[in-house]
Amino acid sequence: MIETMWKFFQRKKEEWIEKLFRPIPEDFFSFETGEPFEECIECGGDISHGTADYIIEKCYQDGEVIYEYALCNECARDLRGEMSRDSLKHLKKALRKPRLKSTIDGCRVCGLPKHELPSYTIVGSCLGGDMLFWDVPVLICEPCLESITEGLSKKTRDIL
Repeated sequence: MIETMWKFFQRKKEEWIEKLFRPIPEDFFSFETGEPFEECIECGGDISHGTADYIIEKCYQDGEVIYEYALCNECARDLRGEMSRDSLKHLKKALRKPRLKSTIDGCRVCGLPKHELPSYTIVGSCLGGDMLFWDVPVLICEPCLESITEGLSKKTRDIL
């Protein structure tokens, strides 16, 4: 009986992991290389191996990539450490919205569909060659991003 239960839980755990971690979609590949990002923009560390956790951000305007980068979680943690407490609270509140069926099909904040947006940013969280599908990836349109940025402290805006 215990062995049967253990197998059941192992199978459920594997199903859960398969739903949460999937290969990085090509939307999040580097525009310059057409391949997954290989290094952190801040420290230059290798993020291509299976244990590196990092975020990818890409900004689009009229279908063109304006900027893109990958930032390892260690560097992201250092950056968050420089942000004011009020700014961190503001960001959490602004992004705590009901999720859309596919989070990069429309703006996380206002819900406008991607095909109606001239400018937007996508952000994903990765581990090696896989992307985490939980609260991310997300798409945020330019007007909503500007509104969120206005709520940040001057100290935080200067850092970003």
